[in-house]
Amino acid sequence: MSHFSSKISNFANKHSALVLGIATVLYVLLMAFLSLKKYYNFSYNAYDLAIFNQVFFNTLHGDWFAGTVNFNIYLADHFTPIIFLLLPFYWFWQTPETLLILQSVILGLSAWPIYLISRNIVKNKVVSLIVALMWLLNPFVHSANVFEFHLLPIAVFFIFWVFYFYQQRSFKLFVLFFILALLVREDISLILLAFTWLAILHKRSLKWKLFSLLLPVVYFLSALKIISYFSIAGSYKFFAYYGWLGGESILGIIISWLTHPIQFIWHLININNFLSIAVIMLPVLFLPFLKSRYLSLAFLPFLQILLSGSGFNFMAYSTHYTLLFMPGIFIALIFAFKRVLLQERFSGSKHIYKNFGFVTLIFVVTIVYFSIFLSPAKDILFKKYPRELVQAKQEFFAQIPPEASLVAESTFIAPASTRQEVYTLAGSYFGCGQFCGFEFELPPVDYILVDNSQFLATIVEKNIASFLEYKRDDIPNNWQQVLNDYSLIKAWNNLLLWQNKQHATQDNIELYRTDEKPIGFAEDDFLIGANFTDGVLELTLQKNHTEDNSYLVRFYGRNYDFDMPLDYGVFSEKDWPENELVHFYYYLSSDINSYQIFSYQGINAISLIKDVVPKLELTEETELRDLSSDK
Repeated sequence: MSHFSSKISNFANKHSALVLGIATVLYVLLMAFLSLKKYYNFSYNAYDLAIFNQVFFNTLHGDWFAGTVNFNIYLADHFTPIIFLLLPFYWFWQTPETLLILQSVILGLSAWPIYLISRNIVKNKVVSLIVALMWLLNPFVHSANVFEFHLLPIAVFFIFWVFYFYQQRSFKLFVLFFILALLVREDISLILLAFTWLAILHKRSLKWKLFSLLLPVVYFLSALKIISYFSIAGSYKFFAYYGWLGGESILGIIISWLTHPIQFIWHLININNFLSIAVIMLPVLFLPFLKSRYLSLAFLPFLQILLSGSGFNFMAYSTHYTLLFMPGIFIALIFAFKRVLLQERFSGSKHIYKNFGFVTLIFVVTIVYFSIFLSPAKDILFKKYPRELVQAKQEFFAQIPPEASLVAESTFIAPASTRQEVYTLAGSYFGCGQFCGFEFELPPVDYILVDNSQFLATIVEKNIASFLEYKRDDIPNNWQQVLNDYSLIKAWNNLLLWQNKQHATQDNIELYRTDEKPIGFAEDDFLIGANFTDGVLELTLQKNHTEDNSYLVRFYGRNYDFDMPLDYGVFSEKDWPENELVHFYYYLSSDINSYQIFSYQGINAISLIKDVVPKLELTEETELRDLSSDK
């Protein structure tokens, strides 16, 4: 065994660059494949891919940073001039797929500066290769890779080079990559500020200290001014994450924290925060804590998440946000390996050095284990998407001309974003921008494309989001008024396609109607009757709940099931007339064989394949019914 291990070590030492090159290519191919699989199965539904694709598309065609997906110029969200440097790559293939492939390439290539940093510090090619491979195997890198598209991977790539040239004492190249990293996003300043602390610890000359202190501070404050200028609300909208105790500005938020010390401290020491940090550190076996001074690179980003209203939770470490911590974690990891190789003393080190072979085996097994079981890769790889639904979505989407304006539900928004005018169904339904920072009135569009299963997540948000409280009861009626100007021209299971009445040539397909109850009507049930004819299910219901319930209907096919709002999100029970019956129509494929009505409460969550899904608690309102019994 020792002879075999020695041969592997010698090969890795001699061919470390080749091995890393092959591993990088394999990573890029796998992650690009998984990302494209998600994309072609309409599984990107958190808006970011659509936002960036439209911004890239419009900027390339002269309308800089313009976007309608988020209802405003992107400079009102983040200051991201790095987009101009990425446009040549996007020019060749102006689609969301380009951005997904680019993201996979950048994250894969980030292993190389990690390898070079480690080789300079540890002076061991095998260990340097291991650290670089740990990056490629890290499940949180995978999560960031397949959860939408973001610019943070590009920032991480530049930050590793910043540290490399910092170690090399190459000030000019340090400055170049420092500036490139800043251009990615304003909050990258919080990471780069840590180089001031490192420069002090390493007794660098004054230029290193002043540059790494002054430029991030000036840049961050200037970027906030630019963002506030373009913002409709006139402020940095992400301050909303930190105003959970009050305050809308930096000063106001800090005052609210100071005047509520107990709540503030309790928020910081919440057990979920510690558990989340432990989860993030598991794939690196907590080794970065052996050289914690380099975790200073992650300190301010850590506070950035910790001080938000939700703190550290599943969302924080299952999306792109973990990339904010990764430069600090991996640089600290490299220095931790150096301590171990030099056999420096620390708590438990005696037992580790005494049983080094066994510890090494546990180390390798743990890395591989977490790479498999904490990563979304396996879930996407083996995910079977209902072929009938995917084909139907393709047919619905193909019916919309490329130049047409439209409102698209979240699963359609990314493919629809390579155009000048496309709006999210959520924002159009709510009638306001993100966090309802401003009101939004949908202009006339050519089409409205809805996946009612995903629209259910929008309705869940309508029911629970605090920022919608002031207008929650009016949203269904307002949306109904919008739809009055459109004809429903295509309906299939959970999919609906509406066309502007000014251009529609087809008759409107009916979704619901009401009629007066017959004289002497004495039924008490919620579901009065059902009729299934020629693929159309008609459900007849009456108002019989005093509370404001939310309902869904679950349909079962041969190989899948799907949920959709019982009332299509336009006619909730509280608005049903007491003296009338309500009839809803559902247009079903031939493989749908049964259904059931539930009332529900719930929240939205990120699924294992990194898309947004409603997480619901269901209460049965009817028994499971076979469609054949309703004919």
